[in-house]
Amino acid sequence: MENTETMVGTIHYSNNGKVMMRMISELIRKNERQILRGESKLSLDTLSLACLNQFFAVHYEGLGTSSTNRNGLNKACVKDVEFLYQIVQKTPVMKLVHGTSTLQGTVDISRFNNLSELEIKKVPVHLLSGLKGLRHQLKVLSCTRCINTIQEVFGNHRDGDTVLEYWPHLHTLDLSFNHIETLGKLMECFPNLRSLDLSHNNIVSVEHYLKWLPKLMYLNMGYNRLKNIPELGIQGKRCLISLVVRNNNLDNLDGVEELDTLEELEASHNCIHDNKWLEVFSQLNHLAMVNLKGNPFSYEAQFRANVIGSMSAKAVKRCVSFLTILS
Repeated sequence: MENTETMVGTIHYSNNGKVMMRMISELIRKNERQILRGESKLSLDTLSLACLNQFFAVHYEGLGTSSTNRNGLNKACVKDVEFLYQIVQKTPVMKLVHGTSTLQGTVDISRFNNLSELEIKKVPVHLLSGLKGLRHQLKVLSCTRCINTIQEVFGNHRDGDTVLEYWPHLHTLDLSFNHIETLGKLMECFPNLRSLDLSHNNIVSVEHYLKWLPKLMYLNMGYNRLKNIPELGIQGKRCLISLVVRNNNLDNLDGVEELDTLEELEASHNCIHDNKWLEVFSQLNHLAMVNLKGNPFSYEAQFRANVIGSMSAKAVKRCVSFLTILS
């Protein structure tokens, strides 16, 4: 079940920061248990988080001095700051969104040292500080409408060379709705990735870079400019369960026959016109869903019968009760 969101709206620090702290504190106190259990996603905009960080810096700049009047913070405000600081340190799931306001300086997320799931939306990543410091703990990362290249998020250059920094626990990565055109050797940084969403980008070819993902089970590359089925490594071909390549420029299904464990293929709205490509299904014993609608050959009168006739006898026999052929 998807987490609910505890939304924290934008209140300008320069106008009334203490009121902002009070409102955020009251909202989070009502949802504290759900937030700390990861049942509710803490959702902040960048300006609100920047304001929180300013208060944290003001209160803790004296190495945790306990004075309640230091730097103009009264007792009530100090109580809110300390409560929110503890929440930030313990929150496991967070969403960060950039609104219409102009950011002044960077937004620091390094204090979220218990974070395991992070969603970033519309955030200028060059103004985001602390993300790479979370790479040893993040399990789920979503970065949408933010980047033009993968290097912007994961790249680290030293002496002109790209240095690989591994994200050992990351199992779900969503980079959809960006402007990514190529992948690159940084894909090697995700050895335990199981789900990858690269939909709604500008990718023409993945080349050989998905071979670095031996445990990949779910791959979504819909709404790109692919001309061929993405190529996986030997281990990856034995793990993939779901492949989404809808709305690309595919005129063939070459390579699908090697995906031994494939259960779902979503390849609608491409340019496939030759029935010979249905032969790729003949050895896929686990196949349960095929969507090929919107391709030229899907308008043929006997298309559905042709698809079923090309499928593995084991797949048809095992899945007859829930086999889905969309055409």
